[in-house]
Amino acid sequence: MGTHWRRTSFLAGAVGGALLVLLSCYAPAPQAMSRAHGGVVRATTAEQAAVVGALLEQVRPEVLDLLPDTRDEPVEVWVQERLAYYLWTPADDGIHGFHIHDSGRIHIRAGGRDSMSATLAHELVHAALGDSWETLPPVIEEGLADVVATTVSPGAAARIRAGRLADAGSALGGLSMRLVLGSAAPPIPDWPARIQLTTADDRGRVELTDLFAPDVAGLDALALGAEARPGLYGCAFLLVSRISERQGLAGLHHLTERAARKGFKSVPAEWLLDAAGLSLGRRDWRAAAAGLLTEEDVRALAEQHAERLADVMAAAGRARRPDLDGERFLDLYAPRWGPMHSGIEVDLADVGAVRAALAAIWPVTLPAT
Repeated sequence: MGTHWRRTSFLAGAVGGALLVLLSCYAPAPQAMSRAHGGVVRATTAEQAAVVGALLEQVRPEVLDLLPDTRDEPVEVWVQERLAYYLWTPADDGIHGFHIHDSGRIHIRAGGRDSMSATLAHELVHAALGDSWETLPPVIEEGLADVVATTVSPGAAARIRAGRLADAGSALGGLSMRLVLGSAAPPIPDWPARIQLTTADDRGRVELTDLFAPDVAGLDALALGAEARPGLYGCAFLLVSRISERQGLAGLHHLTERAARKGFKSVPAEWLLDAAGLSLGRRDWRAAAAGLLTEEDVRALAEQHAERLADVMAAAGRARRPDLDGERFLDLYAPRWGPMHSGIEVDLADVGAVRAALAAIWPVTLPAT
């Protein structure tokens, strides 16, 4: 979703001349401006500024109401087509927003209303947390921000939950999904009933202990590349979701206050694990990720992996049933998809992105003339 710098993670010049060069290369402020209750929004167009200004007025009070100990201070929001702090360093495509602690400014990537609402909610969490949250490990703070975003931005909730939970399972050895044929049509031998969602290589794998590292500016202090970010943020979302289900966000806040009273710089990992009902076993976390997926999340996951699902079904189905095409295969066999060891399944014939992807690679074959 986004990222947050508790201090500043950008290089500053050591002498006045170098500092002037850096300042001159900051991304310029968008020209259109809208004043809203709770802050100022700058965007490329007046219409865009007004839309995000309305979102700010709607989302900000909900974020403040959800969280104990928040700072009710005005914020400045920049809506950028090309998300960047410096002109020459645009943000990765996977980052939709960030918050600069020193200035209090929030940057979000221009997009659809649901996407901008969720990103804004996420970054407002970083901006609003009071001093009593300081002992929360920074990566866990990202999970907290995502949990809040799914609550106040329901239009984006399934997409966020599906992505984060899949990222968590993938980075911990693979999230196992089953693909079953749900009809009484003639059987297809050797049907690939299991699909493993996993990272492309070991660079995307994470160590669970990294979640609890203190003093992390983005992911710089972990010396990890961008490949590890999705898995870490996914695991943080999973952890905070489990704690929220059991104790509410007030329970998580209680841990940060308790850590401060005892003189700890950071909430101990064992406290957070105990509150979430988790161990440090990767299998335990993979099962927890699958267990949190709702039917709506599984449908969103099918949309996100539509092309991969289409490839698998076409490769197996076309070889056994050359008389069919993708559309007829879906209607005849009614394939269903869901996490292993779960009762949740979604009919893929009802997922438009899957139907379109399968029709594209397994089209109707016209008879020869």
